[in-house]
Amino acid sequence: MPTPQRVTRAPARTKVLNPIATTLLRLGVRPDPRMALLTIRGRKTGRERTVPVGVFDRDGRRYVVAAFGEVNWVRNLRAAGAASITQGKRRTRYAAEQVHGEEAALVLRDCLAAYLPSPLAGPMLRQRIGVTADAPLDVLAVEAHRTPVFRLTEMNAVRFA
Repeated sequence: MPTPQRVTRAPARTKVLNPIATTLLRLGVRPDPRMALLTIRGRKTGRERTVPVGVFDRDGRRYVVAAFGEVNWVRNLRAAGAASITQGKRRTRYAAEQVHGEEAALVLRDCLAAYLPSPLAGPMLRQRIGVTADAPLDVLAVEAHRTPVFRLTEMNAVRFA
């Protein structure tokens, strides 16, 4: 497994946008059908941390992409090895495993194709990621070293009332 990259920070506007997105998602409003809440146990405090993320389905598997690199939720997910995804009234527990190579490149391509055209997400992604969805797979695989991709494997499902 490649060595984790230097810690990065998400763009400053995520400090404003993430709480808004989290509130909307908790209310059941999904501005994008891929959006969900990812809840992970903190590696230092043990407290649950929740962030909005895009969830990508590919070949019957689910993935999350750390578009802003080595941010806190990535390190927490690596340490915990599991997380919950909440979409609407459904909360599902997943084992999480970071993937590399072609698998990561294909998921990253899906992520870029979905979010680069977005007027909100596109500019933030272009600041950090120097490739586009139509880049060759080997180039996307190199970018995936800086942009972690996690495969999610369902552990159990809980439905809220």
